[in-house]
Amino acid sequence: MSISTIDPEAGTKPARPAVDPRILRERREARLRILLPILALTLAIGLWEFLVWYNEVPHYLIPAPSLIAETLITDWGSLMQSAAFTVKLTLLSLALAIIGGSAWACSLPCPARSR
Repeated sequence: MSISTIDPEAGTKPARPAVDPRILRERREARLRILLPILALTLAIGLWEFLVWYNEVPHYLIPAPSLIAETLITDWGSLMQSAAFTVKLTLLSLALAIIGGSAWACSLPCPARSR
């Protein structure tokens, strides 16, 4: 009788613990919640680019996304100056509307309370 030092189970992989199917489904849904909107947006922009190119639409009617990106890069400084002016104007208008609306509301008579 010979004694062997070779372990018969040494070549087998350890069994992976069972994962709950609900956890797997939740992980898949979490990935899809991120990936599907990105995929839809990418397809929409790609379709837009293709349709503008295929139909030879003039850039002053509907610019291609690539032209918009190029313009954002080349004219960034002047666009940001215009955006800053627009934000200031919008916030000033909002402040004036709040002040004017509050003053108008305070000038209205309060209705008499009925008992």
